[in-house]
Amino acid sequence: MGIVGAALTGCPSASRSPTPFYQDDLLTIASSDLVSTDHFDAPGFGDPGWSSLSTAPGAGQRLVLLKLPSSDDIRSGWWLLGRSRDPFIAAHCTRPDDAGQTLNGTPTTIDGHPFTHFETSDAGMSHYRQVSAWRGIAGDSCLSIEHIVQGVRGEVFDPPRTPAFTVDAAMARLDDVNDVLTFHNTP
Repeated sequence: MGIVGAALTGCPSASRSPTPFYQDDLLTIASSDLVSTDHFDAPGFGDPGWSSLSTAPGAGQRLVLLKLPSSDDIRSGWWLLGRSRDPFIAAHCTRPDDAGQTLNGTPTTIDGHPFTHFETSDAGMSHYRQVSAWRGIAGDSCLSIEHIVQGVRGEVFDPPRTPAFTVDAAMARLDDVNDVLTFHNTP
């Protein structure tokens, strides 16, 4: 038995688990074809920090930031995973405050882990941001998973410019990352 095991270990056809795209003590992202980055460089709105739903962007840590490969200066799509261990934020994790008003969400799950789902949007003169967010408690932390699509209205340019993708198509691509996310311990 030991010889067979030893022989298979060095064998190129032996099964090996692929290295995860991201892994920590709570979860694993198996793979993604999105571009990993540490810089949120979209026009119109500031860097959301650990969560665009937080009034305290420095109170958490951004763990993963992914960008749709076809993002440009007209429209960009982002997948954001953030975590805050701040006790106040954790206590209000699934009822975040947005511009002084508590957001109401819908209970849901991702890989069996309970989350609350929120939809928000914001717009300026020619800029817009649409966010689909999931908030949930993991241990002593508030986790935030966000799909952010933002940009500028292409018709304000001369000649008008067309974005590389629709908001709906971007949200669908970003949702693919949620599908490959697994939690190590589901409550």
